[in-house]
Amino acid sequence: MPTGLPRYKLDTHSISDKADRLQMLELLLRDTPWATVSSMELNREGNTYTADTVEELREKLPGDEIYWIVGSDCLKDMSSWHEPERIFAVVGVIVILRDEDTWESIQPVIEDYKTRYRAQIGVIYGSKYAVSSSEIRERILQGQDVSGFLPESVAWYVQGRGLYTQKLGGFERLKEEMPEQNEPAFRIGNEYLAKYLETHFNPEKLASDLIRFIQDWFFENGKGCTAVVGLSGGKDSTTVATLCKLALGQDRVFGVLMPDHTQSDLDVSKAVAEWLGISYIIVNIGEATDGIRHCIGEAALFTEAGGAEINTETRVMARDGRLVSVTGITESPQMLLNIPPRIRMTTLYAIAQTMNGRVSNNCNRSENYVGYSTLYGDAAGDFSPLHNLTVTEIIKLGEYLQIPSRFIYKLPSDGLSGKTDEDALGFTYEALDTYILTGICEDPAVKEKIDARHRANLFKLRPMAAFTPE
Repeated sequence: MPTGLPRYKLDTHSISDKADRLQMLELLLRDTPWATVSSMELNREGNTYTADTVEELREKLPGDEIYWIVGSDCLKDMSSWHEPERIFAVVGVIVILRDEDTWESIQPVIEDYKTRYRAQIGVIYGSKYAVSSSEIRERILQGQDVSGFLPESVAWYVQGRGLYTQKLGGFERLKEEMPEQNEPAFRIGNEYLAKYLETHFNPEKLASDLIRFIQDWFFENGKGCTAVVGLSGGKDSTTVATLCKLALGQDRVFGVLMPDHTQSDLDVSKAVAEWLGISYIIVNIGEATDGIRHCIGEAALFTEAGGAEINTETRVMARDGRLVSVTGITESPQMLLNIPPRIRMTTLYAIAQTMNGRVSNNCNRSENYVGYSTLYGDAAGDFSPLHNLTVTEIIKLGEYLQIPSRFIYKLPSDGLSGKTDEDALGFTYEALDTYILTGICEDPAVKEKIDARHRANLFKLRPMAAFTPE
């Protein structure tokens, strides 16, 4: 049971954030079936007292015997705790010898408590561990290795969160390192959407949960690995990169910028990486996309009577220094639009495999709902922080994380076609998000467009169809 807000510690040092302490305990005990973690004290308002806790436990467990385990150093101070008589009246106390304490040295304390409080106290003898929380914190502060003092999962969490380094934790640390004066908050015009967010959206909890999701996923699927994030300069990739930096640290996030010959907003992508302070690479995929088109255009085409119908066209191409007419597959707009995203994903995985990285998927719930993504292109990836968040929620989350306004309010586009996403979709993200989150769409024409896109693209949201023999 992690402590809530213990009065006796407030004058000596500030304790770690309650969410961090709860997470460290859950990591410690995740493979210990006989133990559970209680957030009873964390959920209590104001200062927390052991006397209140043990009485609450007695109410919850009326028929059980309850024992409070303390170190011998703490036992000596229990008489100064808040209303110790209430503690000893409810629970038995089990003492574990600490430091230089022996049975003989603490026996007078035990006898005193038995006389004053009619306390029931037992002592556990065994090996002593020459380590303390103060020593661990001091080692971390000095930049020393603590892997031998903590379970691996907890040591990894402490390092990833930057705990006990006298830096601000979590989002506050990021705000201090990278201050930015944002423009006025994003305005929501739809009353239904505004009301939904007012009652259902908690950015503080969401940010904490997302960071924990990334940390847990990397602990299970890539300890020490780097998050490889394709940076477009938009809110989605910027938010993912920001969350990864908070969860994993600056040194475990790598940005990849991928213009197709040219990209009008490439400088914005650079600015994102520089604002975050992360390393990045610019890979121009223009020759790769041209190469795919060239290979298809040059391919020998064989048709059979009764075979599949193929759209073909005759093009003039340069070959061996001469212009020749070549009949090949017609380049459809959809083909041309989807080659670059798939080349980009291939590039991300190629780079990830040079550094034992894991590739982020930056798609959001709004795009997923209407299939506004390329299968095996930007819809691919190893982990997907924003999969269940709408565009509006991501913007509000970005405001909470103090991401610069030029990134989170930037008009979304694919960076390839020259159109904004809303131009391509035929409706606004506000209308789409309202419909997704509340089920309300007052414009029948817009509702039909959304429904039609959703129906047509359900196959992208489902696992690949696979035959199962009977």
